[in-house]
Amino acid sequence: MFKTLLINQLNTADKNDNRKIFFLLGNMEDVRNDLLEVFNKKDSKYYGKITFRYNGISIIMSTNEIPDVIRKLIEMDIDIYSVYEAYEPR
Repeated sequence: MFKTLLINQLNTADKNDNRKIFFLLGNMEDVRNDLLEVFNKKDSKYYGKITFRYNGISIIMSTNEIPDVIRKLIEMDIDIYSVYEAYEPR
């Protein structure tokens, strides 16, 4: 049996709608500590809102913040393979 991952379409113009956004990253085992230092320190706006996975990170955030996180990941020279929100029925 195949497992299907349903993905919601994201609109970065949504301002007040917090969602769990997943960033699929390369070399997660090598960059995990760098990500912890940047995204999970006390003065970060994502402190307590981030979950580290074996292949990336999930952040509870509004969709209009996605470009800011991508910009930061690029500055950190981290490979980004995809950005999505998994579909969860409400």
